[in-house]
Amino acid sequence: MRRLAKSSQGSETKARLNEKLGQVLGLTASEAEAIGFLEEAINEYTGLGDLEGAGRVMALVYTRLSSRLGIHDGLSRVGNMIDLLRRRGPSPAQASLQVALAGLFQRGGEYREMLAAAEQAGLIAHALGDDRAIGTARERRGTALALLGQTEESAVVLRSAAPLLESSGDLARLNLLLGNLGL
Repeated sequence: MRRLAKSSQGSETKARLNEKLGQVLGLTASEAEAIGFLEEAINEYTGLGDLEGAGRVMALVYTRLSSRLGIHDGLSRVGNMIDLLRRRGPSPAQASLQVALAGLFQRGGEYREMLAAAEQAGLIAHALGDDRAIGTARERRGTALALLGQTEESAVVLRSAAPLLESSGDLARLNLLLGNLGL
């Protein structure tokens, strides 16, 4: 980590290194430290004008590590980044940010807004033809439907997401889906 701080590498390299280091630290339960590196990556990418990179990392922060961060700040930051990316057309980061937004709405108990964000994520994922993103969006949509008391529709949506998540190798999201389906 000290090497990264002293590195004379360009901003793009620093951004990628901060992103990777933040991902690893997030997996090893060093969440506060992970967030610091990921925030650095967001700043580097933003400074380079790489909004896709900044959005990708921001989605990671608010999808995997958001329990340490405030909901209202997250809603504002994620919403602003979505607005910036929307001008450029559908992108993987935009789909991921919609999933992050759905998670933030879930944490805040705003299930209708969660459903709307999940549906938007699905539209973007379909436009991209990205099965993993489609599966993730369906998992979020199915969960929102369950939280809104629409259990039969929820089960149909969750079941349709399972093969997409399995075939794309997203076992963590598949595990979450199966838990939600079981409930």
